[in-house]
Formats: sequence, structure tokens, C-alpha cells
Amino acid sequence: MSEQRKSPFATVNPYTGETLAEFPAIEGAAVDAVLETAGGAFDTWRKRTVEERAELVGRVAGLMRERKETLARLITLEMG
Repeated sequence: MSEQRKSPFATVNPYTGETLAEFPAIEGAAVDAVLETAGGAFDTWRKRTVEERAELVGRVAGLMRERKETLARLITLEMG
């Protein structure tokens, strides 16, 4: 595996070139573990009723509205 693949992934502001955050690259068993966790979460989600899903999505929407300035700032940084 090349060294480049093992380097962390960076979130970069395309306008300034500033690195905003770095995330570790993962491979092999770590990828499998992440996928297994995601699969388990999906299984839990799909067993919920439509009403439960709607309530949870509504809560997420409310949290996003409460944090809209912070989210807008982050999106602007990432998009330049």
C-alpha cells in the first residue's frame, strides 16, 4: 500500500487552501468494522416504524435549525 493512501484525509478550504481538519485514513479490518457498525445501525433504523422515523428526523431538523449559523459557517469554510 502506498504512503499516500496512509496519509490522513484533509478538509481544505478551496478558496484559501487552509486545512480545516484532518481525518485518519483507515484500511483493512478497520474499514470492515466501520461497515459492520453502519450495517447494524441500518438494521435498527429499518425496524423502526414510520412514526418513529418521522419523530427522529424532526428532532434532527430542530437541532439543525438551532445550529444553523454554525452549520452555515462550516459549509462556507468547506466550500470556499
